[in-house]
Amino acid sequence: MKSARILCKELRYIDWRNFHNVIKRAKGLINSGKRKGVISEKHTEVRIGKGAYRSVIDYEFDHDAELLITELAGSFKVINHYPIRNECVLLSLLKKYCHAKNLSFIPQYNIGNYFYDAFVAEKILIEFDEPHHLNKRQSQIDNNKNTYAKDQNLLILRFGIESDIIDIILAIEPFLYLQNNQVKEMGEQ
Repeated sequence: MKSARILCKELRYIDWRNFHNVIKRAKGLINSGKRKGVISEKHTEVRIGKGAYRSVIDYEFDHDAELLITELAGSFKVINHYPIRNECVLLSLLKKYCHAKNLSFIPQYNIGNYFYDAFVAEKILIEFDEPHHLNKRQSQIDNNKNTYAKDQNLLILRFGIESDIIDIILAIEPFLYLQNNQVKEMGEQ
């Protein structure tokens, strides 16, 4: 079992209160049955100066809970040497890419009854699946969104937040290449 105070430092949190909120969120997901894991409350003695100690709250958790807490922990934390980013960071990088390639980019695109994270090149809907997409209710909504997008003859691409901007570009570019060639062929006729 790992200590929350140790993980807090590993994830480079400066303020325990912020990290404590992440733990509360993780406990809520575990208690509701949406995620697996065990989080146990305990107390730890910390030195507060001149040899004095104070008892502070701490937590211990199993591997599943550690993975969940790490997932929820922040917008950009280094875990096992791989960056994990949140949706906002990925969207800002995607916007820069689209601007550099002269592609249209609309964040929070609304079509029908659904909002998609982004709409690129007037044909590609982008969705980022953050941890809350793992629950049953959100999975059903995501399936409905996918079906609706396909019915509108739009391509939908989904990415986990462990994805990097390179993963997104590599998924988009083959479609852009095909689209550009089809436009060229239509112009030549």
